[in-house]
Amino acid sequence: MKRTVRWIAALLLIATMLSLAACGQSNTPAEQDTDAEPTVVPEATAEPTPEPTPEPTAAPLPVVTPEPAPEPTEDPYYSDLLQSIAAADARVVLPEKDQLLPPDQVRIKYVQGSYGQGILLVDAASNGQQLGVIDDGARVTVYTMQGERGLVKTEDGRYGWATLALLVDQFDPDLSYKNKKDFLIGHTADWTSPSWYDFIIKNAADLPAEVVKAAKDAHDAGKS
Repeated sequence: MKRTVRWIAALLLIATMLSLAACGQSNTPAEQDTDAEPTVVPEATAEPTPEPTPEPTAAPLPVVTPEPAPEPTEDPYYSDLLQSIAAADARVVLPEKDQLLPPDQVRIKYVQGSYGQGILLVDAASNGQQLGVIDDGARVTVYTMQGERGLVKTEDGRYGWATLALLVDQFDPDLSYKNKKDFLIGHTADWTSPSWYDFIIKNAADLPAEVVKAAKDAHDAGKS
């Protein structure tokens, strides 16, 4: 019986050793095949970095050369006016062109004399010589003003200088008549003047009797 147990134990020992040997072989890694070509792992290709898109460059602005300003053209109004004045009366002293009023500032005035008999038309703005008389109520065009006088044109086409204080915007015939009558009454020498005769006879009812009588006597004496 003891011999049988020993055999069984021996067989178990052999079986155990065989089993361990088999496990050792299965766990030993297979030797690498040195003849096999190595597996080449391709390197990762770097993605190309996109180049930045250039910002659009604004086209340079064209160089504009400014055209030279045209020379101012002289307004013929001024030269034509001075030529007209000189042609009408060479005695009139002409102003400078830049002293003339622009066309839209030319003034229309009326004569309102201090004595109702009109005012003098002279050849210069100062110390002028008499060219004639502009009647009371006459319309004049004023082209320039220098001191106390202005360069004027009368309705009958005469040019000259006249006293500005005796030119008004609106003529007053009643004032003109009063001034004329007062002047006549105060100047006895004019009662017999032929230049006053028509005025005296026309307004005889409004004048002193002695004025009317003197005018009539002088007129009758002149006819005889």
